[in-house]
Amino acid sequence: MIRIHPSLLAADLTCLREAILIAEEAGVSALQIDVMDGHFVPNLTFGPKTVEDIRKHTSLPLEVHLMVEDPIRWIEPFYKAGANSLIAHYEASSNLDKFIHQCKVLDLICGLALNPATDITVAEKLVKNIDILLLMGVNPGFHGQPMFLHFPEKVKKSKAWFKEINPHLLIEVDGGVNETTAPALLKEGADILILGASFYLNPKRREFIKHLYQLSST
Repeated sequence: MIRIHPSLLAADLTCLREAILIAEEAGVSALQIDVMDGHFVPNLTFGPKTVEDIRKHTSLPLEVHLMVEDPIRWIEPFYKAGANSLIAHYEASSNLDKFIHQCKVLDLICGLALNPATDITVAEKLVKNIDILLLMGVNPGFHGQPMFLHFPEKVKKSKAWFKEINPHLLIEVDGGVNETTAPALLKEGADILILGASFYLNPKRREFIKHLYQLSST
């Protein structure tokens, strides 16, 4: 069955406790926390203290998506704050082997993210040691962007390319995932869907989540 992770960045940030409760009641798998440093992407968001506070109010797994220039620097602070998984960008670090190793030492779920313009072949030597490959359907930094037109094909190619190297690898998709695009992404092999506005701004979010689970089981 697929996993569904709402991104808290799309919620009303003045009501984070309510946003957490909404996600729990909808039956999601985890929460995604987008961390941006204003350098790797032109936006600033959450830090370890926010993750620490979120952890106090939920038992859901917390996935931290590091959109930062130096992801290694942030492994231990977010681990101590209560994160369960960390995802770093291929484009942000020249020492991803070290990032992966340090995550594994701390027993963290480890992921690698690729921007839309980055070819999946760059990850070939890394996927055997990671748990999640996160494919961005939009340029990272801001929510609400439309998904790139041929993105589902990239998902399909990734699923086929890497299944022999790491049969346990999960393909995660982020950016522009909504009622229109989700069915095609599931069809092409996506394992984890990151939902932003399509979850938090959707008055029928429970029905949407139920529909996605039904699609993945057919």
